[in-house]
Amino acid sequence: DTAYKFIDSVKKVGYRAFFNNSTIETIDWNNVEEIEDSAFSRCKKISELHFTDKIKSVGLEAFSYSKCLKTIAFTGATAIGTFAFYGDESNEDGTAYSVTTLDLGKQITSIEDGAFSYILGSVEVVIPASCTDVGTGAFDYFSDQEVVRQYINRKREPQND
Repeated sequence: DTAYKFIDSVKKVGYRAFFNNSTIETIDWNNVEEIEDSAFSRCKKISELHFTDKIKSVGLEAFSYSKCLKTIAFTGATAIGTFAFYGDESNEDGTAYSVTTLDLGKQITSIEDGAFSYILGSVEVVIPASCTDVGTGAFDYFSDQEVVRQYINRKREPQND
């Protein structure tokens, strides 16, 4: 297991910082608050992502084409960028991936266009009540299996009879 731990002073992971990395398997975010566009795009071995409550945003294509992803879990992020976890089943690498766990947490406010497109796993998704914006095709081609369910967790207003 090749782990990468960010030092205490790192608050932002920049554009393409680890683009196309072929060694990182796990990440300790420490004090990271923002993951910029394409920061970990095309990483070859990352299978689990656990975003701490310090991480507030995940940028455009931040983890796109990272074909080994199985677990994606958020505790504090509020914004997930366009195509952040996009996997393309039609490209030559076959980078559509089979996520078995997707936990959006309770603080997500926006999921941008195509954020989770081409995740071909069998997983239940609960969109938290805090989420006020789900972009076009956010879960497009989400699964090739019929057992996938998506729920929007909203408070129901009492109805007057």
